[in-house]
This record gives sequence, C-alpha cells and structure tokens, in this order.
Amino acid sequence: MNDPRRVFLVVAVALGTLVPAVASASYPAGVWALVEKVTPEPDADQPNRVRIDGLFIVAKGTPDFAGYPGYSVPAYGYMYYQCADAELATCKMEWAELATVAGGEDRCRGWGDNSLPANGTVRTAEPQAMPDAYPISMGVVPGFSPCNALKEWMAEHPPEAATSGEGRARARASSRPRAPRGRRPGARRARRRRARSRMAAPRRRPRRARRGRRAGRRARPTRGRWAGTRAACAAPAMSRGRWRGC
Repeated sequence: MNDPRRVFLVVAVALGTLVPAVASASYPAGVWALVEKVTPEPDADQPNRVRIDGLFIVAKGTPDFAGYPGYSVPAYGYMYYQCADAELATCKMEWAELATVAGGEDRCRGWGDNSLPANGTVRTAEPQAMPDAYPISMGVVPGFSPCNALKEWMAEHPPEAATSGEGRARARASSRPRAPRGRRPGARRARRRRARSRMAAPRRRPRRARRGRRAGRRARPTRGRWAGTRAACAAPAMSRGRWRGC
C-alpha cells in the first residue's frame, strides 16, 4: 500500500522541476520585437495601417537565429501592416498596446503566430511600400527567452547600422563620442587667447580711486605765502558770510 505522504512528496518534487521550464517558456509568436516607435496611419483615431520601428525577429525567417532557433537573425528596421476591415477593432487595441510600451524598458513584445504562413517582413527602404497583412492570433504578448535573446544581440550589435530614417539619425547622435566639459576641441586655445589679451591690456586704476586722489590733491594746502588760504576758504565759517581772504 502506498504511503500518502510519499505520494505527496513525489508530486511536489515533480511540480518544482516543471516551474522553471514554464516560467522561461514564451508563446510562439510570429514576430518578437524591441519596439521603439509605433505610428498609426492615417491617424491615431481611426487607423487601418501601422508602422512599427525597432529590432525584430520573424518566425520561419532565414538565416536562422542561433540565439533563438526558428526565427530569423535580428534586424533593425520597421514593419508596415494593414488591417482588414473586419478586424479593425482588434488591430486598434493591439496597436495601442504596442504604443504604450514603445521606447521603454519593458518594450519587448510579440504578436502573430509562428504557425501562420506569413507574419510580415522587416523593411529598411524608404518610402514605405505596400503594407503586409497584420497577423492576428493571441494578441500582443510579453516574452522571456526571445526578449533576452534580442537584448543580448542588441548589446553585441548596437543600433549604429539601423537604416530606418529616424532610428538611423538617433543612432548616429547617440553613438557620436562627446568630449567632456572643459576638454572640447579649441577650449585650450580659447583660454590661452583670453590670457594673452589680459596680459597685453594696460592696467587702469578704478575710476573711484582716481577721483579720490584728485580730490585729495586739490584739498592739499600749498606751501609758501598762501599756505593757509585753501584751508581757510574750505572752513565752515565761510558759509556764514565771513570773508577770510579767498
């Protein structure tokens, strides 16, 4: 007869071994992407087309991605979709969800299904041509393994080679080295020029000091016969009408 405690222990161990595998599994989406920007067309209120910029892997694409087999090698660019009229409500909801995570830390999302014949193509050419049909399956889903694979590949291949208009300009601006403050080209030359101009300029005393010196020189009594005249004229008694020979 089986011991109930032994059976319970065996079941608990089996469940414990299955939990990590389930946590690391991801839905087999048709496209996994690090979404950078979502542009609905012709407007955000009633869109029937969408452009999604970012880094993508597509199911059944070639060449095969060693970091996540069954998908194409990651590629920078954009995907351009058009939604069928009967699915506009679903498309609008999924595109709005992609727009909320675009450009953030948690921007990795998947859509479509790897069992579908087509999930779209990654494009780099401008202007955008005929859109692909948007694949609708289980909605927009987060992932674990494909997202980690994308982020690791992105760390090894920074977006300097991005070819989609705005993404390429942003990549060039972010990758351009910037000199630290005080060490930029020409800063040392400008400091030397200012120092030379200060050394060549004649030293002038402040205007207040010059005025004070002149005033003191005028008030200084002269020597000789008229030694006391200026001091006598400057005395307060002169304001009361008394004449002292000034």
